[in-house]
Amino acid sequence: PVERFYRDVRHYRIGEGFRILGVLEGALESYTKSVQQPRFIRGYLGQCQMWLRLGQPENVVRTVTDLLAKFASDPTTLTPEVRVQALADRGRAHLNVGDLASAKKDLSEALALRADHAEALNALGVIRVLEGQVKGGASSWVSALQADQYLMEAWTNLATLHLLAGKVEEARALYAAAAQRDPSRADPVAGQAATLLQSGKDAMPLLLQALQIEPGHAYTRYLVANLKLRAGASDEAIDHFGRALAAEPCFVPAYYGAGAAYFRLARGMTESAAAEANPAAAETLRRRVDEILVFAETLFKAIHGLDPTRTDAVLALGCVYLAMDRPAEAREKLAQARQMGIEEKQPSDPLIEYALAYHEFRFGPGPTAKERLESARDVFRRMAGFQPGTDGSSQWAMAEAVAMEARIGDWLVTSLRLDEKFDRPDAKDIGGGWTESDRKYGV
Repeated sequence: PVERFYRDVRHYRIGEGFRILGVLEGALESYTKSVQQPRFIRGYLGQCQMWLRLGQPENVVRTVTDLLAKFASDPTTLTPEVRVQALADRGRAHLNVGDLASAKKDLSEALALRADHAEALNALGVIRVLEGQVKGGASSWVSALQADQYLMEAWTNLATLHLLAGKVEEARALYAAAAQRDPSRADPVAGQAATLLQSGKDAMPLLLQALQIEPGHAYTRYLVANLKLRAGASDEAIDHFGRALAAEPCFVPAYYGAGAAYFRLARGMTESAAAEANPAAAETLRRRVDEILVFAETLFKAIHGLDPTRTDAVLALGCVYLAMDRPAEAREKLAQARQMGIEEKQPSDPLIEYALAYHEFRFGPGPTAKERLESARDVFRRMAGFQPGTDGSSQWAMAEAVAMEARIGDWLVTSLRLDEKFDRPDAKDIGGGWTESDRKYGV
């Protein structure tokens, strides 16, 4: 027994070394070897820490629940210190899977036993912010840092809260303080890069520095991908979004970004196919476009699977189906997105209405261009009564709706004078970026 105990301690200490070096898989393997003796509970807690960092919260919930039940009547093994850490770990695991009620119960119990447990305070702060208690969340993060000034998650949470509130300089100072305390972590470096992006400054040097520290850092990959997308490098953007999702499979913004990148890639290839003189080459490009749109559909379906309440994911699917010439499914998703907004008592979304106008123009029931355009114009006219949103996309949609209504009116007058049947070849050539070609995917 003594030999087995020292063997387990040796494996545990090797796991601690791997953890300090950031070799998470190696640490987990060593912690797992250390629990061959069932009562070596420190090994189980080490496993839980690694599972949390590796995105396997279900293992934490199962292991802690088993430990608390198995050693409930053994205070020498389940000491108050061990119980606090186990409850904090299970609370964080519940939080990671979105079970806020169970998370709050475990964290509150842990803090009742030890009021200055930094990890529990940090997780409780996240719950409070998710529940709309922003000041309470910030207070919990400050308390966590007072308990442990090296808890990186509390620094980055507090900094991100300031960044979202528009307090860029305060956020930058918090990220810098975090980086000073632990230069081996990519989170604060990526956060500083985000503050530069918010200020319209060059963030790429800091992003490359973050990737040197942690090549698989999801948030850094996401920010780099967005810069590549803005620069028109859709292929490179898709690569970085993919690496972000490989590191964090539930990182929803990366799904959106990759979907947008595939859309842009499809549009560029469509334009190339239209300009291609070789029919065989043009057909190859069109087939590639169809494949790319399937990728975009898969990404937006994944978002909807992760969170069925997200209206924007349903809208994105509707736009994908428009681009894929699947009008019935497009209409269903766009109508669903509109209904979700009504049920949430949200103001009418200009982007949804703009997509519906596109649907009316392309696939409306009218047999002639005139009837389809008039149907689209009705939607644009209805948009004129909307309250303009503060985001750039909504403002663009509102401005485009006004311009499109005027262009449709001009076309109708011109076509009435030149061709009473409204079936001339220029029936779709009215400007606006999405009516010149059936397959430009401008929505």
